[in-house]
Amino acid sequence: MLTGRPDIVGEGAANVRVLVFNVKGEDLLWLNKPNRYFTDEAATKWASLGIEDPGPFPSVSIWAPPKPRSGDVIVPDTGGRQEGVEAFTWTPREFIDEGLLRFLFTDAADTRNQIPFIEERVRAQLSRFAVDVAAEPGAVVLRDPAEKHKPGDAIVPNPGERMITDLRSLVDAIEEFVDPEDGEPDQKWTGRVQPGTVSAFVRRLRSAVHRLGHLIRAGKSQRIDRQLAQVTVVGIQGLHDLGQRFVVGALLAETFADKERTGQRLPLSVVVLDELNKYAPRDGSSPLKEMLIDIAQRGRSLGVLLVGAQQTASRVAQEVMENAAIRVAGRLDAAEAERSEYGWMLPSTRARARLLKPGTMVISQPALPVPLVVEFPFPAWATRKEEVDESDVDPFKGLQ
Repeated sequence: MLTGRPDIVGEGAANVRVLVFNVKGEDLLWLNKPNRYFTDEAATKWASLGIEDPGPFPSVSIWAPPKPRSGDVIVPDTGGRQEGVEAFTWTPREFIDEGLLRFLFTDAADTRNQIPFIEERVRAQLSRFAVDVAAEPGAVVLRDPAEKHKPGDAIVPNPGERMITDLRSLVDAIEEFVDPEDGEPDQKWTGRVQPGTVSAFVRRLRSAVHRLGHLIRAGKSQRIDRQLAQVTVVGIQGLHDLGQRFVVGALLAETFADKERTGQRLPLSVVVLDELNKYAPRDGSSPLKEMLIDIAQRGRSLGVLLVGAQQTASRVAQEVMENAAIRVAGRLDAAEAERSEYGWMLPSTRARARLLKPGTMVISQPALPVPLVVEFPFPAWATRKEEVDESDVDPFKGLQ
């Protein structure tokens, strides 16, 4: 839709990049498939909005995490759709270089002690100690910086030296410095913190191995390439909550860093994230929450637009809500409708919002002085497998 209205988006319409996170179900994995229930009446409604030829999104790439126990063969972990889906992972080298360790500690409880302090020190030490391994793409070993290895150097590990090829081996290597079986922790890695804090840090690392360890593996880089299509859909619905927060944090950090590095507002980069209250909750603090607040506050000036959705706006960080330029609300619970987050609605509109039908919503935008009740047209793209129109699909395609 954005790319179909250059008169609205401007000169950068053709190069807009949209990052969509599918966090529950598989509704967004079918954006490039036509909807078999789409009618001429629905097409007429789209035409009234200036979309003359509505249809599925023409330029879409779909990514999913690999199945946890897929062995050496990386298979995307999706249910209803396998065709056209690519699996993504990060190598240990990418994990260290991009400082992704911080996104293993995104629970609000992690900030109530000195765990973030240890995490920062460990993250800094990893970047200093990591050295590439010859003939093992993405793998690293930890060597003392006193050996003065240069960036890009690749070495052959010594006999018995631990080679880091996945998250489990990385955690094992970290534990040797912060919580060795015999001896004291290396204070260059932990600082002067209580042993109980170090133990809590290690426990969280161990739990991360079980919950998202399959996302980190050495080998050819299989990171998500957002330049392959205008719309990039990342299916994280099958991951544990920690895994979902890790993927969202890693990709948002990459997107925001690219914009800060280029300093160019165009082309626009749009991020669509459901269940925003999970990633930027009202209470507590985390690296992911702080990043989302930063995007909400500075994103528009950098060309990063955040489209967030959630069941209850009252559970989302106040800084995110305060910086919303456009607000949309569907049917509201009576108690939720009375919250201050919906103060932009007129009293009569709040009362009406309690009775809205599916597809009808209230929208507030700077161009209009009062909220407007609108109806979203029936989508031309499928939202589930059974809606896919395969009437034009050749059943013998690929056969000889």
